[in-house]
Amino acid sequence: MRAALFLLGLLGGIGSLQAQNPLPLGQLRTDHPGKPIVAEYSHQKVEILVRDGRLRIRSFEEEQWALLDASAPNFSVWTETATPRNRILSMTGYSLIPKNKGFSKQKIEPIRYGSEEERGIFANDYITHQTRFPELTEGARIHRFLIREIDEPQAVGKLFVGGRLAHENVVWEIQTAIGVELGMVWKNADGLRREPEIEETGDLKIYRWKFERVPSKVLLEDDAPDPLWELPHMVYWIRSYRIDGQKYRILENPADLHDWYCTFQKKVDMNPDENIRRVADSIARVHTGEEERVQAAFRWVQQHISYIAIVEGDGGFRSQDPSFTCDKRYGDCKAMSTLQSSLCAVMGIPLSYAWVGTRELPYRYTEIPSPVVDNHMIGVYEQGGEGGCGSMRPTNACPMAIRPLLFKARKSWSLDGAAVG
Repeated sequence: MRAALFLLGLLGGIGSLQAQNPLPLGQLRTDHPGKPIVAEYSHQKVEILVRDGRLRIRSFEEEQWALLDASAPNFSVWTETATPRNRILSMTGYSLIPKNKGFSKQKIEPIRYGSEEERGIFANDYITHQTRFPELTEGARIHRFLIREIDEPQAVGKLFVGGRLAHENVVWEIQTAIGVELGMVWKNADGLRREPEIEETGDLKIYRWKFERVPSKVLLEDDAPDPLWELPHMVYWIRSYRIDGQKYRILENPADLHDWYCTFQKKVDMNPDENIRRVADSIARVHTGEEERVQAAFRWVQQHISYIAIVEGDGGFRSQDPSFTCDKRYGDCKAMSTLQSSLCAVMGIPLSYAWVGTRELPYRYTEIPSPVVDNHMIGVYEQGGEGGCGSMRPTNACPMAIRPLLFKARKSWSLDGAAVG
């Protein structure tokens, strides 16, 4: 498992975007019958600039929500999660409380700041920022401002049109330094104007989209497809940039993504220790055929290593050393896949470990060479040297060579550079 650390999601321009006057409640209730909350506007902006010889990436959000019924207090808590690589620089806002014929402005109240414990994840470096909008009542407004800074140029991003809230007005902007080349792919966007307005001013190139009357899409039913399969959104990434005429590639194609992933996995010590050699020898004594030994190594990892998600620091991309996994008897998908590879290497059998996207993600490497495409690692064994592959998911009891439904019709990306079926 890898945590989804690539969403720039909540963006907008503080200072450059002006607050709008609240729309009449009667009009909002007529336009959005039965809705308890409506976004009157959402302004989202991403800046990809060159500062001090490197890329500086910041995202901004400014939104105003209208609370249309007595459930208003249910929306008082605002929570955002950050990491050291995706930091929150500012999180401010206020509520507008109906008073006489106008509004009383109330600042947000900080509730919590600190480490975040997420269910099912053993180690992470998430930081929770939580605030409260005070005194919310029917007819109140919530006004939110958020600024983030993103360190990894590979870690951008998605922009969503709508979602669980209906939106009256949505504005996106992506502002880049001249010389920054972007890739963009739309998903689920039938009926939307996809082509941006493009403006060049000084050393900036500005892409701008505007949308009006965007309906909500609520996808909360059990066993429903992941919302990414339904929600209109655009995936964008940095292909390359230039400084003083020198071009720097980021993610121009899947090979660039592969090379970036390898910078993490190359730090893993794949040298087997005595524990790994002992396990491999015990497998080799009992099983003779190559495929039989691969299956036995696969089963041993499934039965003896407990799956525990680890996404702290580089842990979302880098496996722990196989010797550590074998000794401690726990690890995430990366740790279990690299341990399989190490066991097979001792027996003289090549086994690759590969990134793969589960069926939650509606993306492919061929269209989007970005980390948003995958979220899991598996082992891959080439059977018989004839191009056949056995996919091994060590984190559950699925037998080898039968790809789980979780990965049906997906592609995986082996860290030896080969795309496998």
